[in-house]
Amino acid sequence: MITQQELKQACHDLHEQAEKTAIAQALINGTITASQYKQLMWQLYMIADALESRVNLGLGDLNRRQWLAQDCAHSGDGKVSTLLTTSNYVSDLLTLRDDQLRGHVYVHYMGWLYGGQMLRKALKLPTAHLQFQNVKACVDQIRTNILADIATADADQAQRGFQSIIEIYNELYSAS
Repeated sequence: MITQQELKQACHDLHEQAEKTAIAQALINGTITASQYKQLMWQLYMIADALESRVNLGLGDLNRRQWLAQDCAHSGDGKVSTLLTTSNYVSDLLTLRDDQLRGHVYVHYMGWLYGGQMLRKALKLPTAHLQFQNVKACVDQIRTNILADIATADADQAQRGFQSIIEIYNELYSAS
């Protein structure tokens, strides 16, 4: 077993790498284009769909699929497509055992609950997927129920989640 603080520390370097990608910087600075954002929302929808079809998050407010789809639909014209890196990551998620998904929930849902709240203020684009009725209750739900009994394997999976996000961000930036 490891602590949640040890999980966070195990992901620290990859988290920083993800934040330094061009797409993440455009999000942080509020300069991401509507087209890039629409594509990003689709990639995140695909990931949330894979996770939410397998993991009982235990609190309806945590489910993000519908809000990601809404943000994608309201982010301007143009078609979306699933990036190869997203397709590979989703395929990986679907082959993992349910107990191997905790690290991925940590990466995505805690990201939306923490960093996403800062992004919501910077973005001039739809952010329904970053709006929660009760952020604290959602964080507590993840910490208490999903991350209660985490192990080194969960840290390994969280690192894989961050690596995948970096790959997705880089492919998205290269494609735009």
